[in-house]
Amino acid sequence: MTEWGDYGISAVRYDGETRIDQVRVHKNNKGIMDNSEIWPRRDVIAALKMNFELITLIDNDQGQWVMGSKVVIDDVGGTDYIKTVKDGTTRDNLDNLPRF
Repeated sequence: MTEWGDYGISAVRYDGETRIDQVRVHKNNKGIMDNSEIWPRRDVIAALKMNFELITLIDNDQGQWVMGSKVVIDDVGGTDYIKTVKDGTTRDNLDNLPRF
């Protein structure tokens, strides 16, 4: 694992306004982010629970990724939420990643 984490998330799909349904994930391959895969919510939570480190990725409009924030699980009332900051709210939040 490097400071860039094991995987980077570059985009999200919500099933409404507050709950992430899928994410676009890139595996960190020796400092290079591979082509993306689509992961369902359950796979993101499972990876985090298995101690894989995920970060957000921001496109710098020049074809390069910029490292964003570390992704964490926030357990609120027995429900896991995918976030960059544990804030106790009942919604997922990965900063302002684009939607797909």
